[in-house]
Amino acid sequence: MATAPKPQLPLFYKDLLPLNSKDHADWSVGNFDDASYMADTHAIPLTVDEFVDAQRNYPIVFTANDTPLPIALMGLNEGVN
Repeated sequence: MATAPKPQLPLFYKDLLPLNSKDHADWSVGNFDDASYMADTHAIPLTVDEFVDAQRNYPIVFTANDTPLPIALMGLNEGVN
């Protein structure tokens, strides 16, 4: 059964660092070509606003616990995408 991911940090984050204009003046937002960091992710939590886009490619299921969480299911087994 699919379970919601329970990381210590937000999903896909390895470290959190507050941004400031002195240390990060040359940082910018851009596109990325590699999504290999998602290879071991079998479920991604969703918000209601993401349902329309997610349902086009992935089944949306709810976790089985006291507080159900909607997730996009990308694989049936943990660690397999």
